[in-house]
Amino acid sequence: MTTTAKTLAKRDTYRAIVIRSWSIDGQYGVSYHFRLRPVDAEGKALNEDKNDFVSTIPVNVIESAPCGERGRIHSLVGAEVELTGRIVMQRGERRLSNPRGRVVKLTPAMAARMAEEQELDACLKAQWAKEGA
Repeated sequence: MTTTAKTLAKRDTYRAIVIRSWSIDGQYGVSYHFRLRPVDAEGKALNEDKNDFVSTIPVNVIESAPCGERGRIHSLVGAEVELTGRIVMQRGERRLSNPRGRVVKLTPAMAARMAEEQELDACLKAQWAKEGA
Protein backbone atom coordinates (compact mmCIF):
# COMPACT_ATOMS: atom_id res chain seq x y z
CA MET A 1 0.00 0.00 0.00
CA THR A 2 1.40 3.35 -1.02
CA THR A 3 0.60 6.54 0.78
CA THR A 4 1.24 10.01 -0.51
CA ALA A 5 1.92 12.93 1.73
CA LYS A 6 -0.45 15.80 1.16
CA THR A 7 0.83 19.27 1.76
CA LEU A 8 -1.93 21.50 2.98
CA ALA A 9 -1.19 25.15 2.43
CA LYS A 10 -2.51 27.48 5.07
CA ARG A 11 -5.54 29.59 4.25
CA ASP A 12 -4.82 33.26 4.77
CA THR A 13 -7.00 36.35 4.72
CA TYR A 14 -6.14 39.06 2.22
CA ARG A 15 -7.47 42.61 1.91
CA ALA A 16 -7.29 43.91 -1.63
CA ILE A 17 -8.69 46.40 -4.11
CA VAL A 18 -10.44 45.09 -7.22
CA ILE A 19 -8.49 46.22 -10.29
CA ARG A 20 -10.42 44.45 -13.03
CA SER A 21 -13.28 41.97 -13.39
CA TRP A 22 -14.44 39.72 -16.22
CA SER A 23 -16.57 36.68 -16.98
CA ILE A 24 -15.65 33.48 -18.80
CA ASP A 25 -18.13 31.23 -20.61
CA GLY A 26 -17.04 27.70 -19.78
CA GLN A 27 -18.23 24.17 -20.32
CA TYR A 28 -20.30 24.26 -17.12
CA GLY A 29 -21.59 27.82 -17.36
CA VAL A 30 -20.30 31.30 -16.68
CA SER A 31 -17.58 31.92 -14.10
CA TYR A 32 -16.69 35.35 -12.77
CA HIS A 33 -13.13 36.45 -11.98
CA PHE A 34 -11.33 39.52 -10.74
CA ARG A 35 -7.75 40.76 -10.46
CA LEU A 36 -6.87 42.08 -7.03
CA ARG A 37 -4.10 44.27 -5.62
CA PRO A 38 -3.36 43.76 -1.90
CA VAL A 39 -3.58 46.75 0.45
CA ASP A 40 -1.59 47.55 3.58
CA ALA A 41 -3.02 48.19 7.06
CA GLU A 42 -4.03 51.77 6.14
CA GLY A 43 -5.85 50.63 3.00
CA LYS A 44 -3.20 51.89 0.54
CA ALA A 45 -2.64 49.65 -2.47
CA LEU A 46 0.74 47.98 -2.82
CA ASN A 47 1.65 49.25 -6.30
CA GLU A 48 3.76 46.32 -7.42
CA ASP A 49 2.29 44.05 -10.08
CA LYS A 50 4.08 41.06 -8.57
CA ASN A 51 1.69 41.25 -5.59
CA ASP A 52 -1.46 41.10 -7.74
CA PHE A 53 -3.49 37.91 -7.83
CA VAL A 54 -6.57 36.53 -9.59
CA SER A 55 -9.58 34.92 -7.96
CA THR A 56 -13.04 33.72 -8.80
CA ILE A 57 -15.63 36.04 -7.32
CA PRO A 58 -17.54 34.50 -4.39
CA VAL A 59 -21.33 34.71 -4.73
CA ASN A 60 -21.79 36.83 -1.59
CA VAL A 61 -19.34 39.40 -2.99
CA ILE A 62 -21.30 39.58 -6.27
CA GLU A 63 -24.59 39.93 -4.41
CA SER A 64 -23.28 42.75 -2.21
CA ALA A 65 -22.39 44.89 -5.24
CA PRO A 66 -24.96 47.24 -6.78
CA CYS A 67 -26.02 46.59 -10.35
CA GLY A 68 -24.18 49.13 -12.51
CA GLU A 69 -24.49 49.91 -16.21
CA ARG A 70 -22.32 46.92 -17.14
CA GLY A 71 -23.57 44.60 -14.39
CA ARG A 72 -22.64 43.71 -10.84
CA ILE A 73 -19.16 42.33 -11.41
CA HIS A 74 -17.99 45.41 -13.29
CA SER A 75 -19.28 47.72 -10.58
CA LEU A 76 -16.90 45.97 -8.13
CA VAL A 77 -13.85 47.67 -9.70
CA GLY A 78 -12.32 49.97 -7.09
CA ALA A 79 -14.02 48.31 -4.12
CA GLU A 80 -12.01 46.91 -1.23
CA VAL A 81 -12.65 43.23 -0.49
CA GLU A 82 -11.46 40.76 2.11
CA LEU A 83 -10.91 37.19 0.88
CA THR A 84 -9.74 34.03 2.59
CA GLY A 85 -8.01 31.28 0.63
CA ARG A 86 -4.69 29.81 -0.49
CA ILE A 87 -2.51 31.55 -3.07
CA VAL A 88 -1.26 29.02 -5.63
CA MET A 89 0.66 29.40 -8.88
CA GLN A 90 -1.57 28.41 -11.79
CA ARG A 91 -1.09 29.17 -15.48
CA GLY A 92 1.87 31.40 -14.68
CA GLU A 93 0.05 33.71 -12.27
CA ARG A 94 -0.89 33.86 -8.62
CA ARG A 95 -4.44 32.63 -8.00
CA LEU A 96 -6.53 32.46 -4.86
CA SER A 97 -7.86 28.94 -4.43
CA ASN A 98 -11.38 28.35 -3.04
CA PRO A 99 -12.01 31.94 -1.95
CA ARG A 100 -14.51 33.05 0.67
CA GLY A 101 -14.98 36.72 1.25
CA ARG A 102 -16.90 39.94 1.62
CA VAL A 103 -16.87 43.54 0.45
CA VAL A 104 -15.21 45.74 3.08
CA LYS A 105 -15.44 49.19 1.52
CA LEU A 106 -17.58 50.45 -1.35
CA THR A 107 -16.51 53.21 -3.70
CA PRO A 108 -18.60 56.43 -3.44
CA ALA A 109 -20.29 55.62 -6.76
CA MET A 110 -21.18 52.12 -5.52
CA ALA A 111 -22.60 53.52 -2.28
CA ALA A 112 -24.76 56.02 -4.20
CA ARG A 113 -26.02 53.31 -6.55
CA MET A 114 -26.76 51.02 -3.59
CA ALA A 115 -28.84 53.80 -1.96
CA GLU A 116 -30.80 54.22 -5.22
CA GLU A 117 -31.48 50.48 -5.36
CA GLN A 118 -32.67 50.42 -1.75
CA GLU A 119 -34.98 53.38 -2.36
CA LEU A 120 -36.46 51.72 -5.45
CA ASP A 121 -36.87 48.48 -3.51
CA ALA A 122 -38.76 50.28 -0.72
CA CYS A 123 -41.09 51.95 -3.27
CA LEU A 124 -41.84 48.63 -4.96
CA LYS A 125 -42.54 46.89 -1.65
CA ALA A 126 -44.90 49.71 -0.60
CA GLN A 127 -46.75 49.47 -3.92
CA TRP A 128 -47.06 45.67 -3.62
CA ALA A 129 -48.40 46.07 -0.09
CA LYS A 130 -51.07 48.51 -1.37
CA GLU A 131 -52.11 46.16 -4.17
CA GLY A 132 -52.21 43.17 -1.81
CA ALA A 133 -54.33 44.94 0.82
